[in-house]
Amino acid sequence: MTHWLVPLAAALQVSVDDLLRAEDDDDVVIRPTQRTDGARTTWALNRVDGRTMAMKMRLEPVPEISAPRVHPGFDWFLVIEGRVLLQLGDPRIEVTQGEAAEFSTMTPHAISAIDDPAELVMVFDREGQRAHLHR
Repeated sequence: MTHWLVPLAAALQVSVDDLLRAEDDDDVVIRPTQRTDGARTTWALNRVDGRTMAMKMRLEPVPEISAPRVHPGFDWFLVIEGRVLLQLGDPRIEVTQGEAAEFSTMTPHAISAIDDPAELVMVFDREGQRAHLHR
């Protein structure tokens, strides 16, 4: 179940030990708040520190993938359940459970679930964080 910690730690540029280390009890536990926007539900997985943000995202399947968007930044995600369709420019790429993708968000991109709901862990840099949280 913890096999996704290594790619998450790499994306955040910290060690797995740093992810799991509890130096004090006051700021250890994060209780994510659910936010739903159409077919997308998100939970913030870290405190916003201005550098990167980790988020769990659940995508419900939709009849058509949304129009690709472009914005400054860089995105990384790991599919923890299901399958997603990543449109990255013209190509449409299927990313399945256990696989990860990373890309510059200056490439037109859109993500949607294939057939059934999909769950992802996503990491955004500061610019990607602005675009995804304030669209």
